[in-house]
Amino acid sequence: MRDATSPIFPQASSEQTVRSELTRVIHFGPDDCFRIPILKGSGYSVDLCNSASQLHAALQDVDQKADAVAIVENKGIDPSAAIFLTRMTSEAALILFQSKDHSYDESGFDHVVRVPSSPSEWLGELTKIIERRRSVRPPSRPLSAWRSNALLPR
Repeated sequence: MRDATSPIFPQASSEQTVRSELTRVIHFGPDDCFRIPILKGSGYSVDLCNSASQLHAALQDVDQKADAVAIVENKGIDPSAAIFLTRMTSEAALILFQSKDHSYDESGFDHVVRVPSSPSEWLGELTKIIERRRSVRPPSRPLSAWRSNALLPR
C-alpha cells in the first residue's frame, strides 16, 4: 500500500498546506481514482457523498462551508440534483472530474478536469479556483431566501 509520501500522492508545499488547511471539498460520487486520499494528503478536508440527500446535508453544515463540490462523471449518476443543490445552497465551486466517455454537459461547472490529468495539475487548478472564489465571494444569502424554491427540502 502506498502512503502519502509516495509519488502517486504529490507532496503539498508548506504554503499550499497552510492555505488549504481549512479548505473543505465535498466529493460527490464514487472515488474510483483515489482522489480523496490525494486531497486529504494535500491538506484538504474532504466529505464523501454518494446521494443527493448526503450532499444536501453536507452543504448545510454551518460550522464549515464547502469551498468546492467535486462531481465524478459516472454513467450511474445524474449530476443535475447535485448541481442544483450546490448552486442553490452554497457558493462552492463546482468541479467535474470527467470520465473517458465525456457524457455530462460541462456548462454547469466552474472547472472540468479532463482525462488524463495528473494530480499535481488538478490540485493546482483547484487551489486557484478556490482562492479566486474566496476573493470575490459575496455575502452569504440566508437559507430562507432559497426555501421559496419548491425543490429544496423544508
